[in-house]
Amino acid sequence: VLDEVREEMRSLGSYIALNLEGSSQERTFSLSIAENLIAKIQSETDIPIVIVHGPKGEDKARALVDCYNNVYRLSLSPSIKRSAAIIKDAYIAITPDTSILHMASAYNTPVVAIYADYKTRWPAMADVSESVVVGQKIDNISLDEFAKALKSVLARI
Repeated sequence: VLDEVREEMRSLGSYIALNLEGSSQERTFSLSIAENLIAKIQSETDIPIVIVHGPKGEDKARALVDCYNNVYRLSLSPSIKRSAAIIKDAYIAITPDTSILHMASAYNTPVVAIYADYKTRWPAMADVSESVVVGQKIDNISLDEFAKALKSVLARI
């Protein structure tokens, strides 16, 4: 799995892995907020963005790839192993979901973790990480706070 993902991602060089999905709707970014996040990332860096998604997020990922330059998705069928392979080699991972956060921690991939305001939070364990805490709904993210966290991670890599 790692080899097939690396083969497809090779031409991009370094990339940012952007996960938009959480385990619940409250932790999943809407298309409009996803567009705002991509615009904010692209205002900070020209590093390509790879959308990490499961089967439920495929339509949203395709729409974003079609709308933005330098935004990609794996053409292979989505799977947890393929998502892990993308996270393993990412320059930075950005996620509202703890499963992707755990992958980034395991691989020591720099990460921006975005948390809805739940009682338990798994801390990012990567050497380089930042957290953004939003209200009950993940779409309430402050783009300024997100940009600050992203800049901080980019500056420390």
